[in-house]
Amino acid sequence: MLLDNCAILANEIGSSITSFSGNSLSIKEKRWKWLANRKELTVLGVALQGYKGVLGAAVDLVGVYVLDVSFSRLSPPPPFISSSVFLRVC
Repeated sequence: MLLDNCAILANEIGSSITSFSGNSLSIKEKRWKWLANRKELTVLGVALQGYKGVLGAAVDLVGVYVLDVSFSRLSPPPPFISSSVFLRVC
């Protein structure tokens, strides 16, 4: 779900940029479209940065857990990681 939302945002940003980066537009038209879409792109960029932070925290959490397990094999995998995936990684 989280990665799906990131992909949707990235596609929206890409389509916004594509709309004013074509060769069919004059420089003046490109500038006007850029100024018109600048606020939308800023909002999308901020949302994407939020998702990046959440993904970074999740990766850090898994890294800490893997370190904990490497020192103590008694800990079960966290509930968000299936046992089969966890055993393949370790």
